[in-house]
Amino acid sequence: MMLSEKETELLKLLRRDSRKSVSALARALSVSRPTLQSMLERLDAVAIHRYTVELKPEFYNTHIRAFVFMTRDPKKWSDIQAHLEGIRQVRSMYTVTGQFDAIIELEVTAGNFSDMDAILAEIVGLDGVVRTQTCMVLAGRTLDRL
Repeated sequence: MMLSEKETELLKLLRRDSRKSVSALARALSVSRPTLQSMLERLDAVAIHRYTVELKPEFYNTHIRAFVFMTRDPKKWSDIQAHLEGIRQVRSMYTVTGQFDAIIELEVTAGNFSDMDAILAEIVGLDGVVRTQTCMVLAGRTLDRL
C-alpha cells in the first residue's frame, strides 16, 4: 500500500505524539480538519495497528527490560507462543532470521530479579524451547522514523 507524502508525514507526527489533536495535526500539515480526519480513517484502515504509550525516560528506571533470544522447535511454536501470551511480563514476540529463531521482550519491576529469573526459567522449561540467551537492557532510545 502506497501512502501519499502527507499521509507519510502524518504517520511521522503521530509516532512523535499520538495525543495531538486533529486540529493541531491539520495545522501542522496545512490541510483542513475534514481532510485530516479522512487521512486518519484511511491510515487506521491500512497502516495503524494500534496507538500506544511511550514512557518517559525517568519511568524506565522503574522497570527491567530484557530480550530473550530463542532457538525453538518450529513445530511447537504455536504452543510456545500461546504460553508466552499468558505471561503478563512478555511485551513482544518476534520470529527472526539468523542464529536464533525468535526474540521475546520482557519487562519486570525494577529490582525484581527473582521474578525475571522465574520467568526465564519458565521459558527455558517450555516444551519445544531448545536454547535461549538473555540480554538485559541497560539504556535505550526510540527514534522517530518510518
